[in-house]
Amino acid sequence: MSELQEKFKSLLEQLEKHIKDKEEFEYVQKVFYELYVIFLDEYDKLIDESTKRIDSIVERYKVIENKLSILENTVSTIEKDIYIEDESEDEFEIVCPYCNYEFYADFSDGIKKEIQCPECQNTIELDWNDEDEDCGHSCYDCNHDCYNHNIDDEENESDDEDM
Repeated sequence: MSELQEKFKSLLEQLEKHIKDKEEFEYVQKVFYELYVIFLDEYDKLIDESTKRIDSIVERYKVIENKLSILENTVSTIEKDIYIEDESEDEFEIVCPYCNYEFYADFSDGIKKEIQCPECQNTIELDWNDEDEDCGHSCYDCNHDCYNHNIDDEENESDDEDM
């Protein structure tokens, strides 16, 4: 038996010892039982209401958790779009000259002289424009100092024309 039932039974026994009139005891016992039933009904109602509230909270939590997950994914996507990750420093976009397929190649394990196109499987020779080589064209923003070479060449040509 539960603790509440044990206490109820003990109280009835005490009442029976103190009330000598049988009819009076039966009346008190009847009222006591009614009070007990009323109490248990209210207790059950409170438990049901509490359970409903808890279920409602759990459902709202699930909705909020789902929204939070969607928000976290959106923020993560935005972060990837906005910020360059350190790992991407070793990734280069390559356009295959044979099939025009665009892909990214990871060179974190070192620079390669050639790579295979994942689409057409042709081997692509990679030209890294090494700094010690002259690129052979007139540009003023490359690391090869072409601009200065071209200015020198133009000055030499104008000197030759003056003569």
